[in-house]
Amino acid sequence: MFWDGTRWVAERPATPTPIVRRRGRLVDWLATVPVLVLVPLLFSPFLSVRAADPALSVTGLPVAGGKLTIAGASWPTRTSLQLTWDGSVSAMPSARTSRTGTFSTTLTVPAAAAPAPHVIAILSSGKTGKGVGAQRTVGTGTVLASVTVTVIDPGAAPDPTAPPTVAPTRPPADPTAPPVDPTATPTRAPDPTPDPTPKPPDPTPKPDPTPDPTAPPDPGPELTFAAECGGSTLDSRFKAFYGPGDPGFALDVDFLSNLQQVDVANGFCTITAKRMSTPSGRPYGSGMFATFGNFNQVYGTWAARIRYPAGQGVWPAFFLLPRGQMGPFPEIDIFEAYPAPAGAGGGSGLNTIVQTLHYGPGLNHYTAVSIPNMTDQFHVHKLVWTPSKLAFYVDGNLTSVITAHVPDVRMYPVFDLALGAPGYRIDSTTPTPLKMDIDWVRVWAP
Repeated sequence: MFWDGTRWVAERPATPTPIVRRRGRLVDWLATVPVLVLVPLLFSPFLSVRAADPALSVTGLPVAGGKLTIAGASWPTRTSLQLTWDGSVSAMPSARTSRTGTFSTTLTVPAAAAPAPHVIAILSSGKTGKGVGAQRTVGTGTVLASVTVTVIDPGAAPDPTAPPTVAPTRPPADPTAPPVDPTATPTRAPDPTPDPTPKPPDPTPKPDPTPDPTAPPDPGPELTFAAECGGSTLDSRFKAFYGPGDPGFALDVDFLSNLQQVDVANGFCTITAKRMSTPSGRPYGSGMFATFGNFNQVYGTWAARIRYPAGQGVWPAFFLLPRGQMGPFPEIDIFEAYPAPAGAGGGSGLNTIVQTLHYGPGLNHYTAVSIPNMTDQFHVHKLVWTPSKLAFYVDGNLTSVITAHVPDVRMYPVFDLALGAPGYRIDSTTPTPLKMDIDWVRVWAP
């Protein structure tokens, strides 16, 4: 017997009745609902929007117990993130990105952090964060980005606030003692146990501990390169870094190819960046020059006295690249800055510079250094490079030291005033023109 939807019949109905068809559609619809709901949930981690070139910046003076500001831009929106210090989340803050893909949080450097490179990593706290960049899974989550911050020993650099050192005061003389005759030969008490067999005089003369006042002073390391920016033309060893038709690496500027944006006058080599028509169509024209193909050296002391401007998207730098290469790696950034005014997006701040060793793709040792009155004033940026370390200085004060992955290749100096980086673009507030002044450049032998 078979049910045809209304009654029992002896044979199987050839076609479903209208009631059976309606019930079948109902069953199909009920079976489809879970699929429509569950499938998107299962695949949602893979459907999140990937952020193009997420930007990460660190500001603050990296000392034990100090505070660092970690800021990001171009991240997935409304994503929970967790910071770690050397792989640990203990006492580390979390953050959530805004609907514009930015975040900012403050991190306290652990009091026990030794003066050495340490890794700050950004982990995803939610599944939607897993669509960002190159990832690797460690312990508590997926690493979305990381940066190496070098904690410095505050005792290694002079403290400008420390009181001057005062020589110890001698105890007062005994008022009852007779005055000392400065011309008299001092007397010595007899030795109560004289040697009955005095030794013969030593035939070997001892060196005179008093230095010869006529000896020439130690000249110190040899000065191997100097450009004092006097006269009216740029030192002939400097050349434009890019050729015709190649605008360069920055996003909002064309470095041009003829140094037309570089002038020498009033004792300065000046790079001027301004809004103008450029071959690449980028909104600013600027300058970039280097001793590529001319001067290069391995190790030694490298220094320059520089003044640079503030502004959203402004990106000045003094760095070293390997001989024969126009790009990394390695690359030593003696200084670079992202001097956007307070509250502007993507910048490190008016008073912060970055000193970095890039030793491979995505691999770097990074230190952010905060110094008052950094923009629009001259400062001496110096690197002392030896086979075992890179020591960075600002105005004679030691600011960071790198001892791992120290380069051992000949390198040459590069200067530029760039504009625009991923997550750090110009806007309507960016000034024009902008000027970066270089007073002098000097390099000494090791």
